[in-house]
Amino acid sequence: LGAINLLEACRRAGTVKKIIAASSGGVMYSSSLKKAHEKHPIYPESPYGIAKRALELYLDDYFAVFGIPYVALRFSNVYGPRQRMMGTGEGGVVAIFAQMLLQEKVPFMTWSGKQTRDYVYVEDAARAAIAALKSEYVGVVNISTCEEVSVHRIFDVLARLTGFKGKPAYKPAVAGEKKRTCMDNALARKKLGWAPAVSLEEGLQRTVRFHRAELKRKK
Repeated sequence: LGAINLLEACRRAGTVKKIIAASSGGVMYSSSLKKAHEKHPIYPESPYGIAKRALELYLDDYFAVFGIPYVALRFSNVYGPRQRMMGTGEGGVVAIFAQMLLQEKVPFMTWSGKQTRDYVYVEDAARAAIAALKSEYVGVVNISTCEEVSVHRIFDVLARLTGFKGKPAYKPAVAGEKKRTCMDNALARKKLGWAPAVSLEEGLQRTVRFHRAELKRKK
């Protein structure tokens, strides 16, 4: 409803040049797809995904009827500094693990950490939004690294970066949990001139530095 209110305000104003919207490919592409691209069928697997798809459809309708251009950025799992432990969704595992490992607390993972995600660094995500604003492209576009990374790999890298020597705890898989996410970013490269620039290793290093400094500040 917030998106519809915004679109209506744009329509009434008549001066809006473009809308950049944050959508989410990770909750809409089927888990069976590897390197899902924008032409693949959409199967929202959660209320969140359904809402994001509805947003895209409203954007497309307002473009068709009222001529308001848009780009809906289907972000994969965005992570990086200033992300908090609570309320951050699936991508929040980086923030959760980083803070817990720095405090020598044992995190847990479901399904033995085999599930995969496509992690994109927040700075790259921000650059994508700016590129979309400057482009002439209208439609949906994946913003991802096109790299499938397991949750266990995230733990292993963060454990090394934080000096954590323990092992994670394991819990059974959660019903409805997405087993894999990996999104193709060829369209973003072609239409937006965008590509991810920060590697997973570098992004996790920056994230650990942030959380280490923040924990020290709180003491």
